[in-house]
Amino acid sequence: MLKYRISHDAMTGLRSREFFEEQMERLNKQEPVSLSLAICDMNNLKRINDTLGHKMGDIYIKEAAELLKSFASDRVVISRIGGDEFTILITGMSEEEGAELIHRMKEAAANAQSVSGVTLGMSIGYAYTECSLGKVDELFAEADRKMYEIKRAKHRPNPSEGGEKERGNTLYRSLTGTRHC
Repeated sequence: MLKYRISHDAMTGLRSREFFEEQMERLNKQEPVSLSLAICDMNNLKRINDTLGHKMGDIYIKEAAELLKSFASDRVVISRIGGDEFTILITGMSEEEGAELIHRMKEAAANAQSVSGVTLGMSIGYAYTECSLGKVDELFAEADRKMYEIKRAKHRPNPSEGGEKERGNTLYRSLTGTRHC
């Protein structure tokens, strides 16, 4: 039971940050495999917490975890490494197979609605190497950089949408107008 608690996140049941770091170390130093690494950060969590409360934010995180969990397998390990941050380790797949899996995750998130009434938006950065030995830290940094580029691009004002402030106000109105019992 203790081993399970160390290797799994208590809130979501996904693998824990500690487990993820152990896997990173193993893949970096001991096991040469093709590796796709993705970092996933949820969009809108702060607004949900600020408008609907932290309990609803926790539900939002759990729903995202369930969605991601549906893609897990022996070759796809999903971990929660922080508040609303997840990692996806894909071993033994080609770059194209890994990219297709990440694409399906993004589509599933875009088509799913949270109990809060907000789409399960995720920014996912992805990187690939044919051989993991000695390259895991570099892979993590590349996936992290790409995830933040995607996140920043989503927050840039778009003149046709009235800019960031208007989008924020629209989201606020949508969140506050969809409270559930």
